[in-house]
Amino acid sequence: MKRTKNKMLLKLLAVVFLIVILTNSFAQGNSSGVFMTMEPSKNNRDFAKKILTPDNNKNKALYVPLQPIISSDEFISVSEIINDPGNNESYFNLYFSNEGIAKLKDITTKLAGVKLVLIVNDTFIGDIEAKREIVNKSIQINGPFNSPDVLWAYTSLNEIIERRK
Repeated sequence: MKRTKNKMLLKLLAVVFLIVILTNSFAQGNSSGVFMTMEPSKNNRDFAKKILTPDNNKNKALYVPLQPIISSDEFISVSEIINDPGNNESYFNLYFSNEGIAKLKDITTKLAGVKLVLIVNDTFIGDIEAKREIVNKSIQINGPFNSPDVLWAYTSLNEIIERRK
């Protein structure tokens, strides 16, 4: 009985959290930020958008709110791209403001099981799955060695950050 109450309370908190975020700045959709994924339904199509995954498989499309949980205003810098041929990988770090990283840590800690994704210009970049991925106020974005997708994500994020300066 107690476990059922806890699950119901967690679901209620997630719904309230989502409503607060959506009503916070509903007037315009933000196409970049950290988003919480949603289940597709007819009830949420007026305040959700569909994002295709990199393979453009419609069965793997994500549904996210129009507004991010953490907006791109919380992105403060990106590190240089590291090309690591030994591990056949390229990567860089995306750094958040103090407020942005606090939100991210809070969400990943208190709402375990909620799927968070990084979206840049309405393009899926990757999942943010665990608190352990958050290091030094940053998350790592990685892909195959010399990946054009990693270069595109780096360039796009850098442009978003530079436009604010």
